[in-house]
Amino acid sequence: MNHKDWDLVNRRLVAKMLSELEYEQVFHAESQGDDRYCINLPGAQWRFIAERGIWGWLWIDAQTLRCADEPVLAQTLLMQLKQVLSMSDATVAEHMQDLYSTLLGDLQLLKARRGLSASDLINLSADRLQCLLSGHPKFVFNKGRRGWGKEALERYAPEYANTFRLHWLAVNVNI
Repeated sequence: MNHKDWDLVNRRLVAKMLSELEYEQVFHAESQGDDRYCINLPGAQWRFIAERGIWGWLWIDAQTLRCADEPVLAQTLLMQLKQVLSMSDATVAEHMQDLYSTLLGDLQLLKARRGLSASDLINLSADRLQCLLSGHPKFVFNKGRRGWGKEALERYAPEYANTFRLHWLAVNVNI
């Protein structure tokens, strides 16, 4: 991991968090004109450039995100959201675990996609292509996988593209 990649995955996750929560009307992004927006949270003000989509979704340019002179970090935003979302310390801790797992998965995807052209993607098998997808577009911490350690992530998480053999499969006979 390098600083540039860490910054990129954090910016993308912060943009997704702000967009999704704004869409769900947890808070409102105030237009500052010229596609510039501002979201005020307790003790913080996020500024960015975005476009509103057809359904009202904010497509935030992650590279334009600013919150005072602080580094753009998803963990910082999560802590700022604690009061807004009335989260307990235990809930924040659970979400923090999911947040870091998602960032780790996003770093792996960034690495796996690096150097791939559109032609390369078109020619991939369906299974290999699935390993390069970002996950659910609106589920913020979509790579949470609570309780998985690094070894389990590397072995079973789709973004690592490893194969494994199932030793058992449970099926409900009433299905």
